[in-house]
Amino acid sequence: MTPTARKARNAAYLARFSFGVGVVVSLTANVLASAKNPVAIGVALWVPIAFLLSVAMLEHIPVKGKAGILRKVAIGFIAAIAAWASYWHLVEVAQMGGADVITAHALPLTVDAMMALASTAMKTKVAAPARRAARKAPAARKATSPAKLKIA
Repeated sequence: MTPTARKARNAAYLARFSFGVGVVVSLTANVLASAKNPVAIGVALWVPIAFLLSVAMLEHIPVKGKAGILRKVAIGFIAAIAAWASYWHLVEVAQMGGADVITAHALPLTVDAMMALASTAMKTKVAAPARRAARKAPAARKATSPAKLKIA
């Protein structure tokens, strides 16, 4: 494995790990901020899951016509509500942990920013050097292929 390929593979692992840690932190904070009964915990768990699913839908649903735009706006609205609720749950947990007001309001942004960066890093595909070289030389492949016979 080349150093470039190894670096790309390690970056992909780090992105997945970072995203997973962000999900765990968000879910844990939402549960800690909830009342300690099964219904409240279920609702608290739903908030970050709804946000993640909304963001995933926004990234993958094509926009075609007015219906597509309306769909994107509706999903964005749901994502905004879930992000708002999750943000305040993280603020509450930070304050319970003894953080000052500024830190309590900045901490949720570190979780969300890390997950957003990890999400984009997970989507980035780095081609292996051998594949890159093969893509750049399609003419060389055609020149070495057997000639087609013409029947006259």
